[in-house]
Amino acid sequence: MRRSFRLVEPEDLADAVASPGSLTALGGRLRYTALQPTEPLSPDAACLVGTDALADRIRREWAEANRPGHAMPAGVVVLEGLVALGRAGLLLDMAGHCLVGGLLSFGRGAASVYLDGFAAEYRLDMAWSADRTEFSLDLPERMPRLPSPATVMCGPGMGIYGHWLLDQVPRLHLLGLCEAEGIGRRLHTMLPPWSRPLAAALARPGTTDELIPTQPFRYLQRNLIPSGIRRVSAFSAPVCRQAWQALRHALLAQPADAPKATRLFVTRRHWARQGTEPGRTIGNVAALEALAEQRGYLVLAPETLSVPAQARLFDSARVVVGEDGSALHNILFARPGAALGVLGGAGRRNPWHLAMCRELGHRIGYVAAEPASGLIEPAAFAALLDQLEAVVSPA
Repeated sequence: MRRSFRLVEPEDLADAVASPGSLTALGGRLRYTALQPTEPLSPDAACLVGTDALADRIRREWAEANRPGHAMPAGVVVLEGLVALGRAGLLLDMAGHCLVGGLLSFGRGAASVYLDGFAAEYRLDMAWSADRTEFSLDLPERMPRLPSPATVMCGPGMGIYGHWLLDQVPRLHLLGLCEAEGIGRRLHTMLPPWSRPLAAALARPGTTDELIPTQPFRYLQRNLIPSGIRRVSAFSAPVCRQAWQALRHALLAQPADAPKATRLFVTRRHWARQGTEPGRTIGNVAALEALAEQRGYLVLAPETLSVPAQARLFDSARVVVGEDGSALHNILFARPGAALGVLGGAGRRNPWHLAMCRELGHRIGYVAAEPASGLIEPAAFAALLDQLEAVVSPA
């Protein structure tokens, strides 16, 4: 059955009556309820160190993304009679809408990229409009139904450690604020081994976590999802801050053998995908590691440790520096007043690290590889370390 769908945000489909803190759309088949008031966004990035052109550009981009007045979600969404696509669960309404936006953790750009990959993975004949705001594809007459009532944990990045810390941990925390039916049965479209300690740390007694089989199409009879908690680099506070603090407390309470280091260099040099992602590779990272070791830094790949051990390692650290990637999000386990240095590929600026540091009371600095060479100048790296070591608070 060939159907066409238009990318649209639920806010644009809202029913005539919507009270503050709630949203009803699609004739009541999508219902959002806020669980916690959110703090106003702030363009302030005082946690960022540096006065060079890169730091100035990051400040401008942060201020633009965090303009006061943008509404941020922090609640739960009840869905009835919708279709979820693939692992990330992009939602379709059979009236011709593909639902996107911060409320559902799927920006328009991310949805467009995901749909291309989804169609390729399942060899579907999907066609886009010229402006990529609409698409068509064939849907089966019948599709498997998700258990109901139950909560569905889905969204972009479900297989990536950093996205669990950024997105899924705050969303799991939201579920702890809710008493809706089905809240204790969590269905995951992906549940990597390292994610289980994270999910368990934010589970109420009696909660079950189930991995559901991968299917291209799933029918949602009546299911609940936690809302998205960010729009690009604008994060919902205080829920994110509370979630990260709760995770830190839970994991540090678990016994784990871990090295300790007040100065830590996080390496991706031996990671399997290193060098395969455009814009992220630093050509002289081995030399930077050697310079860091000379200054007393422990060079380590955190993924070689269990998740509780990673928490203990970062709890001991006061200055953390390393290649841009998921492992740097472990800064959430550091005690307040730590400092994070982000080494980026040419042209890459990751604001998510800044958001986390801002919420948790850390300082942060960036240095990027030169576009022509793909190298970070040793002098620039040394200057970043000087800045971070000067602003870090005592343990």
